[in-house]
Amino acid sequence: MNSTSIKRIYQEVKELLQDQTEFVAQPLPSNIYEFHFVIRGPPDSAYEGGIFHGRLVLPIDYPLNPPIIYFLTPNGRFKTNTKICLSVSSYHKELWKPSWSIRTVLIALRAHFVVEEKSAIGSLVCSENDRKRYALRSRSWCCPFENCPVQGLLQPELPSEENTNENENNNDNNKTNTEIKPELIKFKIEDNTNENKNQENNKNENEKEKENEKEKEKEKEKEKKKKKKKKRTTKTKTKKKRKRKRKRKKMLMLLKKPKIILRITTKIIIKMINKPITNK
Repeated sequence: MNSTSIKRIYQEVKELLQDQTEFVAQPLPSNIYEFHFVIRGPPDSAYEGGIFHGRLVLPIDYPLNPPIIYFLTPNGRFKTNTKICLSVSSYHKELWKPSWSIRTVLIALRAHFVVEEKSAIGSLVCSENDRKRYALRSRSWCCPFENCPVQGLLQPELPSEENTNENENNNDNNKTNTEIKPELIKFKIEDNTNENKNQENNKNENEKEKENEKEKEKEKEKEKKKKKKKKRTTKTKTKKKRKRKRKRKKMLMLLKKPKIILRITTKIIIKMINKPITNK
């Protein structure tokens, strides 16, 4: 887990809570890198009055790379439960800018509802009547994920004054609920930071253990070298001793034989005689 990306995500969650008129987005309580969002259908289009639910899966190195986008609600424009190809999605990492945020992704998604792209991955081609039916059905659609953070936060826009008053009351209740959720996110972020600290401590311990193991290996190698040197010195000493013993044996053998002794003595005497006499 990257601490810089967690801080950036937490800042974006605060910004998203300030304005919840056109779309709502919040992370899952179990995973801060997965957001659920709800978008209103753009006005003056076949999607008007619809509420469309989806998912944003952020990479670990966010915001350096773009998120993966999924739609969960059938809408007639994008396929459900499939990766969507947009300039702000994971299909175009070369176009992504780290200055862009989750808000810019949702704004771009809402704008692409009106743009027709037949060849794009994850797009659909439907008639206006089908899209209007999808928009009406989306109002009663429920998210299949447990503990969905945005279920019921964005109410459909209705023309009557009574319904608008009811929506205002619901929005006030939703605001109170959303004020509590950032605190939960704080606890989650603190847990993540503690986990990161524990991981760093474990890494440092592992590195220390590796260094200790390397030092032990070096000491063992030094001891081996010392032993080899000792063996060499002992071998040389034994060789010298053996040579000395052999010489002694030869001398003893020679002394035991009288003929050989006579020859040696005669040779010595002859040498003495042949030496020139020096006048002192």
